Amino acid sequence: MNMRITIGAALIIGAVCGALWWMSLHTERALEEAAAASCDARFEDGPEKIHCWYGIMEAALEKDGIKTAFGAFTAIYEKYRLFAQTGCHVHAHAIGDMAYYRLYASGGEDLTMIDFPQETTACGYGFFHGFLEHAVEDRPTIEYVTDTCKYLIGELSVSMGDIGNICYHGSGHGFTLARLREMSKSDWGNLDAFVREPLRKCDSLPGVSVRQREECRVGVFNVAVVWMENKEYGFSYDYAKPFAPCQPYSGAWKQACVFEMAQKLDVVAKESITKLQLLIGSERDPELRKIAFKVAMTGAMQSMAGSDDHVAFGLECKALDEETVIACTQAIVAGLFEHGEPQREYEKAIEYCRQPFVVGTPAESTCWDAVSRRLSRFYDSEKRKEICALFPGLRNEACRAESLRPR
Repeated sequence: MNMRITIGAALIIGAVCGALWWMSLHTERALEEAAAASCDARFEDGPEKIHCWYGIMEAALEKDGIKTAFGAFTAIYEKYRLFAQTGCHVHAHAIGDMAYYRLYASGGEDLTMIDFPQETTACGYGFFHGFLEHAVEDRPTIEYVTDTCKYLIGELSVSMGDIGNICYHGSGHGFTLARLREMSKSDWGNLDAFVREPLRKCDSLPGVSVRQREECRVGVFNVAVVWMENKEYGFSYDYAKPFAPCQPYSGAWKQACVFEMAQKLDVVAKESITKLQLLIGSERDPELRKIAFKVAMTGAMQSMAGSDDHVAFGLECKALDEETVIACTQAIVAGLFEHGEPQREYEKAIEYCRQPFVVGTPAESTCWDAVSRRLSRFYDSEKRKEICALFPGLRNEACRAESLRPR
C-alpha cells in the first residue's frame, strides 16, 4: 500500500476519533451540567440538593474514574455558591468515600491500580481524608499505615508535596473510627476512652517525621470534634469552654487537641475577631493561643468561598495590632487555598496580596511568603513555576526557591 495513503488514512482516522472524543467529552459535560441544574431546581438549598450533586459525582466516578468525578465537582463548585460555602473539604471527602468503596474495597484492594490525579489535592486534600480514613478504619494496624503511606509518598510526593502529612492525618481518622467499633455505649462521652489508644498508635509509627506524627494525632482529635459538633456518641461541643476537653492532656497530645477544638471556632471568628481573641484567651499557653487563632481564622474562610468577603475580613484585621495582622494574613491565605476553587486556589490568594491595604505594609511580605509555602501542597512543579511568574519583582525567584524546596 502507498505510504502516503496509509499516513493519510491514519490522520483521517485520528481526526475522526479526536472529534468523536471531543463530542463525547462535551456531551458528557452538558449532561452533567443539566443534571446539576436539575438538582438546583428540584430542591431547596440544603442537604437534599447537595446529595443530589453527590449523585452526579458518583456517576462520573463509576463511569470514568476519579479525574472525571473531580471535573463534575469543579463544575458544580464554580456555578453554585451553596456547594462552595457548605464545606469544600467535606465535599471532596465525599468523593474519597465513594472512591474507597467503589475502586478499592470492592476492586481488589490494590492501590497500584488507582490513578490519583492532581485534582485530589483540592480542598485541603479532602479526597484523601475520606479515602484513607476508611482504609485504615478497616485495617487499623501500624504495618498497614506504614506500607500505605510509604507507597503514596513514593508515587505522589513530587507533585503533591503534602501527601505524606495527609496520609498520616487520615490514618489518625481511621484509628479513631476503628476504636469506635470497640467501644460500648457506657463509654460514650468519655473522650479519653476514645482517643488514648489511637494516639498511642500514632506515637508508635516507625520512621515518620515530627510533622507526620503530629498530623496523625490531629487526625485522631478531628474525628472526636466532629462527633462533638454533631452531638454523636454522647459528645457535644461547648463554645463557651472550647478547650476544656484538652486540659487532661499535655505536650503534643494537648496541642493536637487544641488545634482541632479551634476548628469549630470559625463561627466565632466570623462574628467578631475580638470575641475570638477573648475566647482563645482561656488557654494559658501563648503558643497554643496563636495556633488556635490561626486555625479558627483559616476555617472562617470556608463560608466566604466563591465570594470576596475575605477582603472585608482582612480590613477588620487591619485595625488590630501588628502581630495579629500578620497572623490574620497567614490565616486568610491558608483559608483561601484550603477552601478555594480546585487547581485555581492561588488566584484569590494572589489578589489578596495585591490589595491596597496590604501593599506597603508588613503584611505584604507575609502574604507573598504564605502563598509561596502553599504552592507545593497543591500543584506540580510546572504549575508552581507558572504561578511564581505572577509574583512581583524579586519575589518571583523567592517564590521558586520556596515552592520547590523539599518538604
